[in-house]
Amino acid sequence: MKIKYTTVLLLLVSSVGFANDDLQAIRAEIMAMKQQYETKISALEARLQAAEEKINQQSQQIEEIPQADTIIAETSETSNANAFNPALSLIFDGRYVDYAHKVDGLTFPGFVIGPEAGVEPEGFNLGESELTLSANIDDKFYGQATIAFANDAGETAVEVEEMFFQTLSLPYGMTLKGGRYFSALGYLNEQHAHAWDFAQAPLVYQALFGSQLKNDGLQLSMLLPTDFYLEAGLELGNALGFPASGEHNGFGSQTAFVTTGGDISYSSSWQLGLSYWRASVKQREGLDGNPDYAFTGDSDIKALDFVYKWAPNGNNKLQNVKFQFEYFERNEDGTLGEDLVDYDGNQNGWYGEVAWLFKPNWRAGIRHDNISANNNSLNLSRLVDAGLLADGSQTQNSLMVEWLPSEFTRWRIQYSDKIDRLNPAQWTFQYTYSMGSHGAHQF
Repeated sequence: MKIKYTTVLLLLVSSVGFANDDLQAIRAEIMAMKQQYETKISALEARLQAAEEKINQQSQQIEEIPQADTIIAETSETSNANAFNPALSLIFDGRYVDYAHKVDGLTFPGFVIGPEAGVEPEGFNLGESELTLSANIDDKFYGQATIAFANDAGETAVEVEEMFFQTLSLPYGMTLKGGRYFSALGYLNEQHAHAWDFAQAPLVYQALFGSQLKNDGLQLSMLLPTDFYLEAGLELGNALGFPASGEHNGFGSQTAFVTTGGDISYSSSWQLGLSYWRASVKQREGLDGNPDYAFTGDSDIKALDFVYKWAPNGNNKLQNVKFQFEYFERNEDGTLGEDLVDYDGNQNGWYGEVAWLFKPNWRAGIRHDNISANNNSLNLSRLVDAGLLADGSQTQNSLMVEWLPSEFTRWRIQYSDKIDRLNPAQWTFQYTYSMGSHGAHQF
């Protein structure tokens, strides 16, 4: 760029007769201005050229980007390869058991013992360990499978403990579950054994269910739109497992349950549950599988459960207390054996327990169990032979202390006094380790 007014200025200056020194100074200043403008123009031209080169490079890069359909295809292929990546959890539960004297088998007068009930082997044993796989199948369903490994007369038994699907997006607070799952009858029944506060199930669970009541069927629950917690549900099952039995067209057992609860203060909360189970039973095995003692008829169980929890200001890490109570009553009306001897059975039981985290990582607990039966038949000798004639109730007290160095490790020592001469006092040392992903337990 040329500064054309320079010559004009020089002529004007010459015409007005400035001194030579002043003229030279003005010329020098004008030349400096000219040089500054030329320098700025050169810098602007350089920046313009650099910008043009950058735009050309970006245009070339855009041409090299793959087409959108190619990207989608590659992403879809990777997604399909990793679409099912379930969370894995392994619970290792080992124990050492010592009895006051030799035990041949588990017996409760007035109760037929289920096939899963039994005496733990003395000495070291595997207990009941489990492997769980769980995942959101898609945006509508969740799935879970739990495989249990347990000691069965010196052999390792492998069993599908749970395997179910569960909906994620039903309206009105509803959830549908289907497959094999622990029934919502009672409170403790839905929990896995490693989450219990004591090493063994309460006596009423052992006497009525063998251990726990499983269901192969469907469960529909609904969280009701109330200002307080209120959930209700129904279950339909095939009734093939103890305490029901036999073949059925469709659903042989039905369960109804309702649960409510809330907070009393920042430090305490409670939960109350009512549940009812009924089934049509056909030739349920009696003592030692003898057909003379097999039961056929109607069976129903009513249950009440209550749980109270306390932790200072809601912080359960330093100290907390949990009180738990359950009551069950079973009524049966039918016949015994192939000769159809009349039978009217009534059995009930309850337990109450307290577990106290008295300092971080240390916990202690006490439990009292009580079971009783009042069964009737016109043929009393049949009741005697079947072990269904009971006189009075049976009780047991248990004490436990456990060390919890982390949420993944537990060491527990438990003492349970004798029930009767056939069920002696028992010491149990239990060590439980949780590995992998594991969801939170219920209230």
